[in-house]
Formats: sequence, C-alpha cells, structure tokens
Amino acid sequence: MNTDADYWRKNRVVYRRKAKKPRALLGKRRLITLAAIVGVLLVYVGFYQLFHLPRFQVETITVNGGDSDLRVEAEAELRKLIRGDAWHLYPRSNIFLVSPRGLEQQLIQDIPSINTIEVQKVLPQTLLVSVSPRIPWGIYCSGVPASCSYIDRGGVIYREAPAVEGSLITKIVSDGPREDIGQGVLSSETLLQFEELAREFQTTASIRITSFELKQNAPKDYWLHASEGFSVIVTREDMPARVAGIVSTVLQSEVKSNRASLEYIDARFGNKVFYKLR
Repeated sequence: MNTDADYWRKNRVVYRRKAKKPRALLGKRRLITLAAIVGVLLVYVGFYQLFHLPRFQVETITVNGGDSDLRVEAEAELRKLIRGDAWHLYPRSNIFLVSPRGLEQQLIQDIPSINTIEVQKVLPQTLLVSVSPRIPWGIYCSGVPASCSYIDRGGVIYREAPAVEGSLITKIVSDGPREDIGQGVLSSETLLQFEELAREFQTTASIRITSFELKQNAPKDYWLHASEGFSVIVTREDMPARVAGIVSTVLQSEVKSNRASLEYIDARFGNKVFYKLR
C-alpha cells in the first residue's frame, strides 16, 4: 500500500521557477555602449565639418613652366588627384592635408613628359606648381607595328611621336617589343655614343647619320643609316673616330663614284671592310 512518503519523494517534487525581474530597456552596459557610439559619431561629424570648411579647400592651381599644353595637362591631373574624400572623412583638396611630395611623385608618374616638378602650398587656397618638361633627344620606335615616342637625354620615352618626323631629328629603331611610355629604354651613355658616332661620321667621312637601328639578333652591333640612303654597320665597342676614318677611306678608294648606288658598308671587322652596291 502506498504511503505519503511514496508520493512525496524528492524526485517527484516540482518546484516553481522564480519569476525574473524584467530587464531595464537601457541598462548600464547599454547606456555606455550607446554613449560611446554617439561620441564617435559626434567626433566624426565634427571633424568632417571642420575638414570640409570652404575656406580650407584648394581653389586656385597655378602652373608655371613648359608649354601651354603641358600646363593645362598638369593642372587637370592635379585637380583630379585632389578630388573626392579620403577614408570618407576628409577632402583631398584640404590645403592643410595636401601632400606636395605625394602630388609631385604621382604627377611625374602620370605625366611622363614632366622632367621635374615642385608643388608648394600658398595659404589659404592656392597650389603653386613649377614644372620643367623633358627635352627631346630624338624619336624611338619599336614593336610591330612600330610605335614611336620621343626620347630624352636620359633614355626615357615620354610622349607619342609620329613615325616619320623628317630628317632633322635623330631616330632610333629597334626590332624589340613595344615599350611603355615612361620607361627608360636606353642609357644616357648609349645616346652619347650615338652623338659621337654622328659627329665623327659627319666630320671625317662627310656622312650625315639620320637614324640608328638596333637588332635583337645582333646585340653588339649598330646600323647607322645615312641621309644618302646607305647604311654603315659598326660594333658597339668601335672607337667612333677610328671607324669613321676607315669608312671614309673605303668611300674614297673603293666606292668612289658608285656612292649613289651604295647599299651598305660593313665595318665590324677592323680594317677588313665589306660593302655592297645595289
């Protein structure tokens, strides 16, 4: 027979769950978090408004140096660089936050025809820019089909050029791949060597060199093209005065009156010179 002890065993007792107190809508932790968020927003808005004050924005950009096209291009590129906001916080046009050195580096990269540049901040709203352009040494052509660019004394190609510019400016033709604008394709020493070759051939052999040709399958040689229509092949190690003297002797003693029908002179083998008539 069951007794009260059987019905009231501990494993059968059901305890009523204590009622929880309702949590406050804005507890201490929530208030602190909300206050922090509001504080950050207020700081952000404050800095945003301060940085965007019109009196602190670059309005005038004055570019000096170079031709009008370069000045216009430099100003347009600068205005593009200071357009918009950085980090959604401050405008790139803020006169106090503009980095002259950063603008100089970016502008030289974006406009290869600029040789040197200096950017100065003039308070309250002006950028004063001085640029000097690259001076063309000649025209450099490469790739198939040929792509031509002006090249400066440092061997940097910096602006597209017509494939035919006439005979007043020296041309360098390479059968290598097309080069990108802004790259250094030749050393300044190589250009000085070209100048010396042209000078010696003009003085010693009365040959005006209008272009130089470089071939990948003969990296140690130069092809010198004369205004009269023939070529002279020399090695890069040749002394300009010496090789010009040898060619002059060949023209006077071998070619003679056949100069108009001369196709090329191969002067790569010292005193042993070969030539071909058309």
